[in-house]
Amino acid sequence: MLKFVCAHELGHALCTPDDNTQWLKTYTMSINASRVENVANCFAVELLLNDAFLAEREDYSLFDLAAFRGVPSQFISLKDN
Repeated sequence: MLKFVCAHELGHALCTPDDNTQWLKTYTMSINASRVENVANCFAVELLLNDAFLAEREDYSLFDLAAFRGVPSQFISLKDN
């Protein structure tokens, strides 16, 4: 899980550096907080389960590789195929 959290936070830093999701959640009812979190989750999934990594390990299921890389099962569906 630590790998995923780090990748998720890197996604915030690189993809949405000007958005403060904690502030959005605390002081607004903005759906932008959810959008920003989704962007970071998608980034993390693609970073940890990139196509090259998957191609080199075709004998393993996506679920096994996600577990190996620390991607929680609820985020596997974000993998862009």
